[in-house]
Formats: sequence, structure tokens, C-alpha cells
Amino acid sequence: MLEKDPAIARAAIRGFISFYLGLPNYLQSFRLMGFEDSDFAGGGSDRLVDAVVAWGGEDAIRDRVAAHYKAGATHVCITPVGLAGAWRGGSKDGSSERSTPDLRALDALAPLSTG
Repeated sequence: MLEKDPAIARAAIRGFISFYLGLPNYLQSFRLMGFEDSDFAGGGSDRLVDAVVAWGGEDAIRDRVAAHYKAGATHVCITPVGLAGAWRGGSKDGSSERSTPDLRALDALAPLSTG
């Protein structure tokens, strides 16, 4: 998430991950990664929020992606989440509400094709 202010970024990320914090399978996966039930309270601890979503300026996000490769990843997928979040869950009428990707993040982080 291209947002340098920690309070703004974390508040938006909490809105994004709230859906996942209601799913037992995700909670179990987080527990296996070393998180505790206290990390799930209040929309997620700062530790959980910071681990789940890369936020900050372009360089900070690039560094997080690079860290995955350095740790042995051969593929890193990013979801360019904006301040509105990327998933809002199902609406009352049964449809799903999704926001569009953050185009600023795509412009900043996606390599340009010169084909």
C-alpha cells in the first residue's frame, strides 16, 4: 500500500484484513506463523498488519518484495491495495463489493513492458 503514514496505512489495512480475521482457516494459518489470539483483536495488531501487507513508499514496498526473493521465493504476487481496501466482503443483497486496484501502486511497482 502506497502510504507512508503508519496510522493511515494500518487503519486501511485493518479494513482489508477484517474479512480474513473472521475465517478460522486464516486464523489457524496465522497461528502457525507465530501469531497469537491477541494479534487478532481490534482488527489486528500492528505486528500482524505489518507482516501481512507491505506499506510505505515505493522503496519500502520494493524492499519487502526483494526480501521474499532473498528468502528463496521464486514468485511474489502483489495485490495493489489502496486506502479503500481491496475486499469489502458480501453486501446485503448477496453481491460482492470489490474496489479497483490502486493504479498509483501499479504505475510505481510494475515493470514496464517494452515489447
